[in-house]
Amino acid sequence: MPGKNLKTRGSFILLAALIFIVAGGAFGRPVRAVGTQSEIPVLEIRQEMVYITGSARLRNPDSAKDSERTAKKSRLAALKILAFYAEARDLVDNLAPVNREIFLKEFYVSRTGTVSPRGILTDRQFESEGKIFTTLKIEKTAMAEIPITIHSLDEALVRYLKCEIQTIAGFHFCLGHTACGTTLDLFARQQATQFFTRKDVPELALVCQPNNTLDRDSTKPNPLTDIQRYRLAEEIIFRGMVAKNNHNQDDIQTLALVKQALNIYPQSPSALTILSTLLLKRELPALARLAAEKALANDFYANRAATQYTSCLEVEKSPVTDLYKMATANLKEHCKTAKFLETTNQPATTMISLSLGRAFTGPASNHNSKIYQQAEQTFLHDPPAKALPLTIQAVEENPHSPRALNLLGSTYRELGEPLKALPFFWQSLKLQPDSDLAFTNLALCCTDLGLESAAKFYFDRQVVKKSSNAWVNKCRQDFINRLNRNHRNGKTGS
Repeated sequence: MPGKNLKTRGSFILLAALIFIVAGGAFGRPVRAVGTQSEIPVLEIRQEMVYITGSARLRNPDSAKDSERTAKKSRLAALKILAFYAEARDLVDNLAPVNREIFLKEFYVSRTGTVSPRGILTDRQFESEGKIFTTLKIEKTAMAEIPITIHSLDEALVRYLKCEIQTIAGFHFCLGHTACGTTLDLFARQQATQFFTRKDVPELALVCQPNNTLDRDSTKPNPLTDIQRYRLAEEIIFRGMVAKNNHNQDDIQTLALVKQALNIYPQSPSALTILSTLLLKRELPALARLAAEKALANDFYANRAATQYTSCLEVEKSPVTDLYKMATANLKEHCKTAKFLETTNQPATTMISLSLGRAFTGPASNHNSKIYQQAEQTFLHDPPAKALPLTIQAVEENPHSPRALNLLGSTYRELGEPLKALPFFWQSLKLQPDSDLAFTNLALCCTDLGLESAAKFYFDRQVVKKSSNAWVNKCRQDFINRLNRNHRNGKTGS
């Protein structure tokens, strides 16, 4: 049936992309096969020797010239990886083993220039599964003569994101190692969007796209309204899930339905949540998290996306997992109460709360209205309960104002409700990444909730460490002092 083939072709492309990432070893977890290249480590350190293995694919295994040429390419790859490791060895040595392999394998292409340390020897060269591998060895003392030029993971990520040779696995590593709410995370998403667009995987481009919407058919006339497109997309997903539950549908068919739904309505929360589930199933938690975040931005009446987002964080072993678990549980509890639903006459603050701070994207607004100025003065000089109606009004008037969002979040925190405050700080960072005030306020909320690891994560952002704001510096130093006291007394936080 030609029609069916055309309909599912895109889903095969998407599934092939997902399989490629897993087979390539996203986060250093390649498909295991005894005696094959998947067991060959890029880096090994044995006693005083460092072993680096590079590889190149054979185009014509029966050609002696091709084998000779590929062997040279394999050795050159090993030399480049060795030089890259030497220049970033402190960083690499501090990575978890599963991350170390993928980092070296994918990121060495970002280095420029040549480094020729003395004492490099060829340990072995062999062929396996259509590739030629070369393992070089060098003494640690010779490696130490090369100056370290890459001092932080963020620096390495930026270099990779700017280089010309990139892979799906490399992008997944980047997306999994940038903190949400930073300019680096925004840059990684922008670069990934362009990459997946070039690779003709529009669903992953949609997932990575920083804004909440990405209508690929906006140049074509569409007779359906947004609500009609939403309902049609949800109906497609509902029927597909009924079929899947009846065991009449595999992942390929599910992906085809996801593609169909997203083509009709790119913001379909159900399609995005299912896509997130499939990505997580393929052991791609970073991309799965971005898909869940997209669903969260457009799903104000259900908790599926929030639960899925938290599941992704848990798989990634994120330090803010427990924080999002508490925020999601609090959201579910409030959604049950009529009092919470009565706030629909305040649409902006309600959307921000229900989306956990993912409701609005686009440029931030720096306009300070009269109501904001009044709210700020009331917050500074009067009880927070008096300031609350004014801060809510300031956000309703300008939901794209990071200052108004921070003020409302701070008001809730002063009222002893840090869980209510969280979405407004997250929304502030969505509009204005790398805000030292928003990160510090998030850290303080975590401290109030007894989440030491999450608080440390936010206080450890570079923009907080290097802040010139006296209040930010005092909050961070107070946290460090409290942390040191707790450790001296044998107390540890979650």
